[in-house]
Amino acid sequence: MNRLRQHPDRWILLPEMSSVPERTVEVIRRRERRALRLDDGVIRCTRTARAVVKGQARVALQLKFVPKEKP
Repeated sequence: MNRLRQHPDRWILLPEMSSVPERTVEVIRRRERRALRLDDGVIRCTRTARAVVKGQARVALQLKFVPKEKP
């Protein structure tokens, strides 16, 4: 998260997101994990690649941190 916060509004391909299950997209978008429920912004994701490995769909994701606007 810190790497994303250092570069707000910039798409970043993190090494740990280069081959993840396709379900990870829904987990990030629905904020199903506590670490994704941020007070100061939102994590967005987009697929950059998709492959089927041993019958499972794997994707590469780019992430970006979108800070909340201050009133």
